[in-house]
Amino acid sequence: MELVAVIALFVSGALHAAGEYLSKVWGFDPGWRMGLAAVAAYALSSAAWLPALLYRNQLSTIGIAWEIIAISTTLFLGVVIFRESLTAGQWAGITLGLVALWLLVR
Repeated sequence: MELVAVIALFVSGALHAAGEYLSKVWGFDPGWRMGLAAVAAYALSSAAWLPALLYRNQLSTIGIAWEIIAISTTLFLGVVIFRESLTAGQWAGITLGLVALWLLVR
């Protein structure tokens, strides 16, 4: 995968993570500023995705790579930053989901 595509994926993933964080904070205290900030982060994430698709025009693999980044950052934010607890069944589901994604991109 070209370096430009990889950089675009990680920038898009970081902006997506910012959107996830801001939307979670918005959920604690809903207000238009935080809501707008979350929407802006998600919109910028979508825009940052386009160069990845341009330099690696294969939606099936580049899309799955982005999903792995998005799932990983969302899981990190929920469990580590916001200290959400997961049941054993939820951990098993996450593990199976990650295995499925890995099988799709290998």
